[in-house]
Amino acid sequence: MSLEIMFPSQSIEELEIELTATIGTSHSKDKVSINSPLGRALYNQVIGGIYTYQVGERKMSVHIKQKLLTEDKPVERK
Repeated sequence: MSLEIMFPSQSIEELEIELTATIGTSHSKDKVSINSPLGRALYNQVIGGIYTYQVGERKMSVHIKQKLLTEDKPVERK
């Protein structure tokens, strides 16, 4: 998913992320859990929409620019 995050200070950051539904504490810069504030704001939303989310006292807006499809991969367990 390609998106722009608009911060209250009027700065804009463009990111490409993958929404995940994993359980655990592993974090990656390009993966966002659907249980996080950003993930909840993006989950099941449409391209072109602008959605808001809040972390602590900071409110941010997100603009979904593009959704990228990936092939389903089997879950690898260690």
